[in-house]
Amino acid sequence: MEVYGSIDCVYTVYLYSIYGASMDKDILRKASLRAAQFLGLDTAQVAQLKTETQLESEEVELLLVKTYRSLHGIMSGHEAEMRVWMTSENSHLKGIPEQLIMSAGGLNDVACYLERFK
Repeated sequence: MEVYGSIDCVYTVYLYSIYGASMDKDILRKASLRAAQFLGLDTAQVAQLKTETQLESEEVELLLVKTYRSLHGIMSGHEAEMRVWMTSENSHLKGIPEQLIMSAGGLNDVACYLERFK
């Protein structure tokens, strides 16, 4: 299941996180960057998020992967619907998810919110 050239890499990391297997840090980094890109963050924003928060780098990466995977599951993989959700105002979250994930607190809130509906 290790497909390094696609978003399946995100799924591999997600499975590792569920079952507690030791994660290859390079796989986690690549998967989180792919997930972040889809969620609307570029590489510089991910780096900024890692440096400006009290979270460990791996925690930020894992939250990005979990956010992507939860949204993917809820929307049955329909990427257009996923993008609409990310860019639309959400009354429960009190903001636009794509903007909220720019902070550690917002990223955690979005990840937890999606986990509840998964």
